[in-house]
Amino acid sequence: MGHLKNLEITKESEFVPEQEKTMTTQNYNHHLKAEVGDYIKSYDFRGVEDCYAVGLVLEKGFLAEVGFNGYKIATVERVINGEPEDINIAEEVLITDFENMHDFAERITNVTDEEVGI
Repeated sequence: MGHLKNLEITKESEFVPEQEKTMTTQNYNHHLKAEVGDYIKSYDFRGVEDCYAVGLVLEKGFLAEVGFNGYKIATVERVINGEPEDINIAEEVLITDFENMHDFAERITNVTDEEVGI
């Protein structure tokens, strides 16, 4: 996992409060869960613990690519239906802070270096 140590980490951009609240019934404050340089685990679906991505936070804030607040991560692990997926290490993935009726509080969690295996 040492290959991630040399990644360029970009500046943190400001979150857009109006966008953060769009189409949400519950505010889980996902944007407060990690900082640039932290690792996060993001689940794909409520109640499905075998579909997720783990990665190093490269950028957080408003992600112009998707028009929402969120995290840009360099993946270190991707699991689909319990099966590890072949990934290009450090592949960039966008994790949105967009909340809707299918969101849940633990969808995005901060994980330690030890949990990631570094």
